[in-house]
Amino acid sequence: MAKLEFKDLKFRDLEKENCIEVIFLRQYSFNLDKKDLGRIGKFVINKDLCEESIKESNRTIEFPEEPQETAERKFYSLLYKGFLNLKNKFNKKPATYIHRNSGIPLIGHVSFGIIDRGTNVIEIKPQTGCNIKCIYCSVNEDIRPHDFVIEKDYLVEESIKVIEQKKGLVDLHIGSSSEVFMYEPIYELLEELAAHHQVNKIAISTNGMYLTEKIIDKLGEITQGKIRLNISLNAITKEKASLIAGVPYPVERVKKICAYIQKNPKVELIIAPVWMNRINDDELELLVKFSKEIGATLMVQNFLNYKRGRNPVKEVEFETFAEKLQPLEKKYDITLLHSELPETYKKSTSLPRPFRKNQVIEAEFVGPGRFPGEKIAAAQNRIISFYGEIPGKKSIRLRITRAKNNMFVGEAV
Repeated sequence: MAKLEFKDLKFRDLEKENCIEVIFLRQYSFNLDKKDLGRIGKFVINKDLCEESIKESNRTIEFPEEPQETAERKFYSLLYKGFLNLKNKFNKKPATYIHRNSGIPLIGHVSFGIIDRGTNVIEIKPQTGCNIKCIYCSVNEDIRPHDFVIEKDYLVEESIKVIEQKKGLVDLHIGSSSEVFMYEPIYELLEELAAHHQVNKIAISTNGMYLTEKIIDKLGEITQGKIRLNISLNAITKEKASLIAGVPYPVERVKKICAYIQKNPKVELIIAPVWMNRINDDELELLVKFSKEIGATLMVQNFLNYKRGRNPVKEVEFETFAEKLQPLEKKYDITLLHSELPETYKKSTSLPRPFRKNQVIEAEFVGPGRFPGEKIAAAQNRIISFYGEIPGKKSIRLRITRAKNNMFVGEAV
């Protein structure tokens, strides 16, 4: 008898479709045809499963009449093919799983992986995709047809390599391309990164919708008090908060979580709303009152237009933005205009930059990128984003057109 158990996979019998849904890291899935499974042998999974409650027992698939080694070899072959059809369950987009053996480096792309801008602050982006549709979002998931998710162990290993090239302590910032708490192994990721002696603080940008009191307590413990949550609470009234979020937003629940965080000595809180001219003007004073009430730091951000972002209004000049905040700062004796997040950005050792602008390189095509028509290639442990037709073979020639902060863009030649 063969029994195959998995940590990151769960199985669900889709009887009407005559297939088995393989659920990966909670958010992703692909289907295996029962005929293909039947060619391995008779198989059994726990059918006591519904969409709302996926039981831990469904991490196992059994082949009662097959030897363990044979079943593993044949089933892993099916899994490999299945992962080529991986999809994000939330938005139905195709997705790429980046792991140690995928041939895809974690440095070089702005949307996922690791970004080193030559300072003591390292950006880490474990996956793409979000659970809400903020009207001001610079990412704008609507025009990005492909998602990425990274193996936790691979991300930790490569992050530590970057950390250890720095001198002294570093701060990590996790987020900005997705809602971080949708990433199922987020707690293991945080615990392992926080354990490194060079990590001073780990900041997470979040909309707060996944947070609970239990999660807050857990975050404080597993990170040894190194965690800070930047919560994008953009309005206090439910109607306006939901308008900005693009979905019904649970304002009262997020407010309660903010108050709970503020009482936890192991978790730091920053309330970080985005101000949009004429959209949430009336919410600023309410946000100030709430922040003062719970004793939290309020950091108001000025909305900025991005070429590929959602742009509900035109951004205002910094001077106008500052003038908007000054009366509230004076009235409530509070600082709202912060030059930057609490991380102290300092120049630090940069990663080697293997390519320069206009250089022609040999690279290996590894798959689609985030944007329509975008492709990604790999060379010298870096990702290069490019557009253009490619030959039938994997090896391609690219001319580097942009090389900044170890993020690379090229064109096929």
